[in-house]
Amino acid sequence: RSMLFLVGLGLGAPDDITLKGLKAVQSSARVYLESYTAILPGHVADESSSSSSSVESVVTGSPSGLQALCDAYSIPANSIKLADREFVEQRSDEILENTEDGSDDEVNVTLLVVGDPLCATTHVDLMLRASERGTKVSVVHNASIVNAVGTCGLSVYRYGEAVSIVFFTDTWQPDSFYDKILANRQRHNSDALHTLCLLDIQVKEYDPVAMSRGEFRRNPPRFMDVHRAARQLLAVEKKRGQNAYGADTLAVGLARVGANDQAVAVGTLEEFARGSAQERAAAAARAASEEDDDL
Repeated sequence: RSMLFLVGLGLGAPDDITLKGLKAVQSSARVYLESYTAILPGHVADESSSSSSSVESVVTGSPSGLQALCDAYSIPANSIKLADREFVEQRSDEILENTEDGSDDEVNVTLLVVGDPLCATTHVDLMLRASERGTKVSVVHNASIVNAVGTCGLSVYRYGEAVSIVFFTDTWQPDSFYDKILANRQRHNSDALHTLCLLDIQVKEYDPVAMSRGEFRRNPPRFMDVHRAARQLLAVEKKRGQNAYGADTLAVGLARVGANDQAVAVGTLEEFARGSAQERAAAAARAASEEDDDL
């Protein structure tokens, strides 16, 4: 019987796939890599380009792109296709083609997901659509940031509801995360809970300004860092003023968890908001240049 496999890749590298997941990939006629809820670490985004080749490198964590994954999993070249948000959410029929029970040409299909497949609601939706078609679904779990966050030293039992923080724009600054952080921290004394804040990534996102002119142009990939997140958190606290947190609230920043170069840093929100040493140096250089221009 044919099967839709949702295979978690873990967090660090292509070889973090489980043996069960690898067997699923090797048994599948079509393999897709979901490219919008998370990426494999190891490659710095080229923000000057939004071409498909640049996006592929960013998503897979390697300049060699999808071919490196094919080689790692010992499957034929060009066997893995990128699946962006539009493809997964609006063209699921293509993913599920010939996977129904009783189909004349039954095949296995795998959707690869960085982290664990069920940490994003969009994958649950795909499971429901598969079930409606009569397609059997098998989920192959793996590590995700939800459990790997324990690497920072805080017990995973002491977390409340997780939140997502998206890039603010001049006209769109959603702050629903604030109420959830407030609820987590209002637990009495030692019962207060930590909040896992998941930071925005944007891969193959359309430029809203261009869309308003009837042009469909994608922005370059970009990824929120802890410095921008801290600035947005403090901006919302200033607006809401309910003391969910403050400039002196301790926070832990994590990057590339599971990779060989993972980073963990502790500081106040104010310290994080000031940015990295490189950012501060660049800001100082810009300010000096502007003063020279004024003179």
